[in-house]
Amino acid sequence: MKKRITALTLLLAMCMTLCAHAVQPRTWNDFDYIPSLSVSRNTATCKVEVNAMDSSAKITITATLYADGSSLATWMTSGTGSAKLDKSLTKDAISKGNCELEYTVVVRGSAGYDTVTDSVFG
Repeated sequence: MKKRITALTLLLAMCMTLCAHAVQPRTWNDFDYIPSLSVSRNTATCKVEVNAMDSSAKITITATLYADGSSLATWMTSGTGSAKLDKSLTKDAISKGNCELEYTVVVRGSAGYDTVTDSVFG
């Protein structure tokens, strides 16, 4: 009985390890990105900052602000080695808890091409 429990515990631990690795995105380039969305009354402040270890990497950031599922604005910026998108929008449709910032980061560096798409809520 003890051997059976040990074997099952080991099998479960191996499965958890495999699952944890499956959710990590594979990137060719080494880069960091920090998104943020803050809402104060009817103003949303949207930021996405990207820094690549390869100073010659071409970076593009595209971001769309949504309120209650409706698109309010789309912005785009680019840079080499780093890029920062920092925009604010004031509209009556904006309120705390109903906003989403969907962003796409594209990094083209010496190691290849990476695309990350995600969103933050505010």
